[in-house]
Amino acid sequence: MTALNATRDTAMAGVTMRIGLQHDLVGVDIKSLIDRLRGILPDTAFLFEADYSGQICADLISGQQDIAVLYSPIIQPDLYFETLGEVRYVMVSTEGSTLDQLSKDSYILANYSASFAHAHAALLPDFKQVSLSIGQNAAMVDLLTSLSGSAYVLEHSAKALTALGIGQRVQDAPVITQTVFVGMNVRNRHRAAYRKLTKALHDQYGITTVARSRERGGLRET
Repeated sequence: MTALNATRDTAMAGVTMRIGLQHDLVGVDIKSLIDRLRGILPDTAFLFEADYSGQICADLISGQQDIAVLYSPIIQPDLYFETLGEVRYVMVSTEGSTLDQLSKDSYILANYSASFAHAHAALLPDFKQVSLSIGQNAAMVDLLTSLSGSAYVLEHSAKALTALGIGQRVQDAPVITQTVFVGMNVRNRHRAAYRKLTKALHDQYGITTVARSRERGGLRET
């Protein structure tokens, strides 16, 4: 299913572009992303569907989505992926501001992607034996709000928790960055609308984010 016929089972008029979005990216300046897309394709209706990378890739293959922004590409002959940039995850805690002040018993292990899990295991081997693990940033924020403990959340979520006085950033915990990819059916990669969308997504998640992450010592997926 291409963007031109994707309106058959929706109530949206005109040309509709279905965009799969990694769950955690829904809260990362989504208004700015929508403004960018509307600016380059003003006559297009956008349908966003939040999910995990595995389902997003399956939806790209089946044609249920036209283009996607995700963490973990699944390589398939019919799919094409490009690296867009990175987002940053930082540790926050209700217990202290340094690692030696934290209780490992109340640590909540984040499992946002395979690459994040590998980086976390390598950087923090003492924080892998836990009784609770969560794979979504919004759920992690809810847990930290309702329970005491420590965990990794997206940087903007950490700032919000700190501003509300719910927790504080753990200063000596390493930043873990997550690579962000754009994916689409390989037959669409050279079509004008998809090239415009890809450029907009690079502007949203790209060079500035990557440069900032590298400058601050972030870990980048390869």
